[in-house]
Amino acid sequence: MYNLNLLKNHKVTINVPSYLGICWTGSFNLSPEVEEKVIGMATEQETEGGNKQLGLSIRVERHETCEVLLYAPYWIINKTGLPLQLRASLTDVVYEAQSEEPLLFCFRKQRKPCVRLRAYHSSWSSAFSMDAFGTSGLVICKDRERKRKYRILLKSDLSEVCPQTTKIVTLLPNLIISNESKRPLRFMEENEKADLWIDLLPSQTMAFWPETERMFLLVKYRDSKVVSQHFPVTSTHETVLRMDKGGALCVKVTGGGNRPFSVVFSTYTTGDAPVRVDNLCEDLFLKVHQQHLGQVALLSPYQSMLYTWDDPCKERSLLWNVYNKKCKDYIAEIWKDGYGQERVSFHMVKKQQSTPQMPTVTSKLSASFKRFSTVPSTSGQGSSSSEDSESDEQQKPQLTKKTRKDKVIVYWVSYLEGPQRVLMFTQDERIAYKARLRIDAEKSYLELFFSAKGLGLSLSNKINGCLHELAYFSLRDSAPIWEVSVAHRWKPLTLELAAWIEDRWKQDLKKAQMKELVHVDFEKMHMTKPFYGELRRRWVPAVWVQYRKSVNYSCLHLKIHLLQLENQLHTAVFPIVIHPKHVPKSLLRKCGGRPCLELSILKKYQNSQSEDVYKSIKLLVQEFIIQVDKSFILQLYNLYSPWICEVKPSVRIRSDISALHLPLSTWTKTTNESKVYIEHIHLSPITFQISFLTNGSTLPANHFYGKSYKDDLFLYFFESLTPTHMEIKGLNLRTTYFERKGIIDSRQSHWAEVLTHYTSQLIPQLHVMMFGLDILSNPYSLVTDFTDGLGDLFYEPSFYQIESAEEYSEGLSIGAQILMGHVRGTTGNSSSLITTGITDSSVIMHLDDDLKKKRKLCLQPNSELPNVLLAFSRTFEVGIALGMSGIIIKQQIGTQQHDGIELFFRSIGKGLMGLLTKPSGGVVDCIAMASDGIKRASEMGEEIILRTRQPRHMDQYLGVRPYSPYEAAGKQLLNLMNKGHYSDTDTYWAHAPLGLDGKTYVLVTIHHVFLVEKCRLWGSWEVEWGVRVDDIMSVPTLSDNSLVFKVRQDEAFTYLTGNERTVTCSDKTVLQWLQKRIEAVMIVNMEDKPCPVTAGS
Repeated sequence: MYNLNLLKNHKVTINVPSYLGICWTGSFNLSPEVEEKVIGMATEQETEGGNKQLGLSIRVERHETCEVLLYAPYWIINKTGLPLQLRASLTDVVYEAQSEEPLLFCFRKQRKPCVRLRAYHSSWSSAFSMDAFGTSGLVICKDRERKRKYRILLKSDLSEVCPQTTKIVTLLPNLIISNESKRPLRFMEENEKADLWIDLLPSQTMAFWPETERMFLLVKYRDSKVVSQHFPVTSTHETVLRMDKGGALCVKVTGGGNRPFSVVFSTYTTGDAPVRVDNLCEDLFLKVHQQHLGQVALLSPYQSMLYTWDDPCKERSLLWNVYNKKCKDYIAEIWKDGYGQERVSFHMVKKQQSTPQMPTVTSKLSASFKRFSTVPSTSGQGSSSSEDSESDEQQKPQLTKKTRKDKVIVYWVSYLEGPQRVLMFTQDERIAYKARLRIDAEKSYLELFFSAKGLGLSLSNKINGCLHELAYFSLRDSAPIWEVSVAHRWKPLTLELAAWIEDRWKQDLKKAQMKELVHVDFEKMHMTKPFYGELRRRWVPAVWVQYRKSVNYSCLHLKIHLLQLENQLHTAVFPIVIHPKHVPKSLLRKCGGRPCLELSILKKYQNSQSEDVYKSIKLLVQEFIIQVDKSFILQLYNLYSPWICEVKPSVRIRSDISALHLPLSTWTKTTNESKVYIEHIHLSPITFQISFLTNGSTLPANHFYGKSYKDDLFLYFFESLTPTHMEIKGLNLRTTYFERKGIIDSRQSHWAEVLTHYTSQLIPQLHVMMFGLDILSNPYSLVTDFTDGLGDLFYEPSFYQIESAEEYSEGLSIGAQILMGHVRGTTGNSSSLITTGITDSSVIMHLDDDLKKKRKLCLQPNSELPNVLLAFSRTFEVGIALGMSGIIIKQQIGTQQHDGIELFFRSIGKGLMGLLTKPSGGVVDCIAMASDGIKRASEMGEEIILRTRQPRHMDQYLGVRPYSPYEAAGKQLLNLMNKGHYSDTDTYWAHAPLGLDGKTYVLVTIHHVFLVEKCRLWGSWEVEWGVRVDDIMSVPTLSDNSLVFKVRQDEAFTYLTGNERTVTCSDKTVLQWLQKRIEAVMIVNMEDKPCPVTAGS
């Protein structure tokens, strides 16, 4: 052990015994001021012209001890197999990377940290940055002598052992070829100027460097002269190639984006062919061909054929028709199960009766093949042809013929037979019917419907020694929508009228009227005044799940109406962290609201095969607005950090070292998992609006190594990246949608493809627009420039709707909603019989009055509050002005969210306020009616956001209890009083209003008793007087309508104010309750204090 005086300068020498086979030496001065420094490493041995360099840096952290970290900022790993050279921009120092040993690199005071690369003796590439971790890009080195371009894929990742300091940069070939078949192959780039075949042995993997821009390959067996069709290597696909002797070879191209393109050749197995075509027609010859190609394949009656694409580079769409028919061909949808029929007309041409010979299938086939010949036919053999054939005049009959025109129906069925897709044609309806049994919809034996009004999850943690609610995650329902039929069209009622009708509906009234203005009949669901019209009530639950199960199918339909995350800290800049963006009013008027998340999955089970078959997967996610401040994320981190499993640095560095020795075959390996067939998958675009604010919170002191990689990554994000961006307002991130048809692969590969699709677009956008880093583009990625818009690959999620696959399912869903009470009134026309049965008034469930009363009693929370306080809390002046304070937020992107309750009731909620405050309205519970009206206004497209509830009060002595709106309002009063002066130093205990006007309150905290007042309804809360609990001499006494406090006089209380404080209230019940609460808080304050000792003891 060494002991150093860190207040003085010390020279430290560093010796690296072996790097690139050379010994290196360097030194630096350890002074009290140094924090980060680049070390100049030198060697006395030969460095091959100075191209061998070593770049190291140091970082000094001073906490309890002084820690010095020696590191290389960049590990550059060369996996290309080419001799590469690297240099920083605006310098002449060249680094060589000719082996798999990592190149340790650092910049030496560069203004713009960019580098250039070259392979062999090519030109230097364009300057690029290596700082954008988690991204990849293509570096192009042009070699004019060899007339080729070296396309090198660059991947930048953070080090597992220390992500704050080191990035691992891997250089890979953009194209990797692998042979997983049992025969040696030869492949070649499609190039007119060169004819150079490259040998590829079984189980061999190699990098390939194309010379042209076409990016097409040809392949053949080494001992054969038959060459396959050309196929692309810069787009993902799986193709069966025709080889010699009727054989086939499979090629699978994967990768792209953040992975190199890997071309894997494998042996053909059952099910690899795109389709097997079965012609079960009696006397029809069929032709199939790829779209936009003239080459056709002919099928005679009762013939089967495994079909693969004639040109894998063209559009992969299969067309079919009757041979010689000149009309438009029919598209065969071979990517999914299906069936159909086409009416085909044709001529039967026969000789005279004197010719006894009957046409045979062989003669028909021979005559058909002669049609391709340029020599005209002179024989009059029987054949079948289309009535639309234009070649009838070319074959003039030499004999008198008898022509008969026939029309037949050709049935086609597309289905899976094991792993193989089959397209069957037949003229026999019975055969088609039997084939259809494989794919026809089945009668379900299980129908499950589940709905939930709401779901909430509260997160709490200790802050400054006290337990506080940190966040609240909720799934919310919609406000009930009341509509009236006007001119056979449903129109929504106004905000005030809908709130009033809903209030009467909840009171279980059969009829309701507001003077002579509005008359409503709830039994018949009619409005009789001011005009006659049918009424309809619709309500959308927070969660709706529909699950169907039959023998071979299962279907899941999930809807989440609204998802929201709220910051419950009183210092929150953005109280609502995550919420969906409002649907445009124009769309609301046409189509109504949209769920923020909707998922539909239809799965098929097949006993004959182990693969899962998903007929349809659709996911729709609406645009979300994310507004978060740094302190909230740090509090979540403090809550999560105790559960982080510690990983030693010696274990974490193994993953970094293992990256040095990964072979190229790692990027081409395929999993042995069972295959999953997906007919159609569609995932909507993901769009965000992000706002971020650094509000001065700091991280705790930490060392170079945290508990785990995730822990270090979090610290790196806030220590290194966010300090340079104090505020981000309305940053738009968007991706394209993901859609595939007829794909088969392992479950892991499907998931990796989806994840790569979205992360490869979101991460570069974050680097550029949030962190201001330069990224290296890739011209072969899906989206090359997200700043210019995404065109047809993007759509607004709010304008898209997942349609039900079956009308029966939709009708059954509507019937279940009616049965559960989500829809009441006329449901419109529905062709489903079960819907008609459920919507019958005799089938709808009715609850008797006694059961309704019991349910209401069970739903009422048990409260220790006096009935007077409960009645006060339901009034507008008390329950809404204070109880709903902070609930309504004016939507403003990127700016601090303020309470918008006053603005709401002075603008769009003005009519609702009049309804609540006027005695003629007859409103019993103002809170419920106001909450319903505010929620309805938000869903009608108004620019307001509604919090689920006020932050929970967590009693430090009684622990976590069920949520109490009354206690939450009292805590809100403490936070608002004197602009939050006592929020961090005191804790809420009790409060009570002293009148119906709600302008005077008594607020009791752990340390004080306050008399709080405001001069107007929406005014600020100010302290009229306050006393410390320790200064109260005895339990307050009741005197008439007053509660009298005896207060100890000291420096805080002058003789002018006296030694008494008085609280006046017209209701003695409130004063008695306050007396008990103050007595309890006095006892609590005495628990931790020593007992006074008298002089005589």
